[in-house]
Amino acid sequence: MSILDRPDPHPLDFDWRFDEESTKRIIDLFSGNTNVLCLGTPSVSTKLSGDNYILVDWHPFQTVENHLRVNINQHSPIITNSDYVIMDPPWYLDIYFRWISWACNSVKPNTKILFPIWPDETRPDAINEKKQLFDWLSIWGEYSLSRNFISYDTPYFEILSNVKSNTKPNPRVADLVVFTFHSSPPLFDPIVNNDTWVRYVFDNYQLAIRVTDSTSSESNEKIEVQFINGMKDWIWPSVSKRAIGRENINIWSSNNEVGIVNNTQNLISLLDKAIESGFYEEDRSTLGELINWNIPLPPYKRIIKWNQRN
Repeated sequence: MSILDRPDPHPLDFDWRFDEESTKRIIDLFSGNTNVLCLGTPSVSTKLSGDNYILVDWHPFQTVENHLRVNINQHSPIITNSDYVIMDPPWYLDIYFRWISWACNSVKPNTKILFPIWPDETRPDAINEKKQLFDWLSIWGEYSLSRNFISYDTPYFEILSNVKSNTKPNPRVADLVVFTFHSSPPLFDPIVNNDTWVRYVFDNYQLAIRVTDSTSSESNEKIEVQFINGMKDWIWPSVSKRAIGRENINIWSSNNEVGIVNNTQNLISLLDKAIESGFYEEDRSTLGELINWNIPLPPYKRIIKWNQRN
């Protein structure tokens, strides 16, 4: 991966990316010189030229110019003159309701909204949840399905999860929904998550540290990282937000390494030092068990810090 590319996908971002063939098929559906609103779909926006697109994505590091850093789960819709919307929400019903209603309130009626839909085998309620969604779509317009239209590149964090859980990898494939709405549905309520993560990018490696109200008052004790029940060799063997034990994680990497850090403030201070003056062997020696993680060594081509409020 080029250092100019987006960082490696991180599980917190639900970052599965369309493969090249699927991206091309999607773009081929856009007719003529059209304006496209890309919601959480950088794979598509990077292939569009000129000013005929807007990418809306909460992750700050993108490789396109027309990028709005907006959290669709929480922020108000934007007003655009887009002819198409291509979106890829995390595969959960409440998020689909929010994102689709958000899109409908960002564009004019009769705009085509394209999105993948989760397969029936995704989870026990997948079929029923799809029925709820399709019934709701039918109130506001009409939709069509194209079977197995979208395939995804498997992110490295999922590959590692499959290895550690002895799970046979399943390529992620989805049907494409094309929804044309005739009147705008009411905007669904914001999806609020009180988790706040301090995020770092070292070259292409991403590291996230969850902070709480008590973080600033922690003592200066040595940094230690505890295992979490269910993990194997620091790797979290799941990619589901419903996984038992996920709520205990307070440090998480793009390699799906997870743990519980006893002193997040000291760790954040150490990583901030890396941004200011470099991250060298004497600093790494204070990391405790984190020395066994795949945090890159300097020199770095890029280091970035940002705060994520889900």
